[in-house]
Amino acid sequence: MVSHMGRIIGAILGLVAIVNGLGILVDDACNSVSFGGQGGGRVIAATCFSDSSGALPGAVAGLGMAALGAAVIYVSVKRR
Repeated sequence: MVSHMGRIIGAILGLVAIVNGLGILVDDACNSVSFGGQGGGRVIAATCFSDSSGALPGAVAGLGMAALGAAVIYVSVKRR
């Protein structure tokens, strides 16, 4: 059984991912994105590039982050 605190934390983390994904989508200077980690993989950072030197196109990265955030919210709220 998942506690209410776990559901709240999951929903907040999912919302953060959605906001970051939408931020990448609306940024005109973000044509490509690379992801990096810190703290042994506990923190993931996205770096925007104005050219195509990033690992993924900006639209793909933004939509992927938003979709992942929505999935995290769904799973955290719907679990029993």
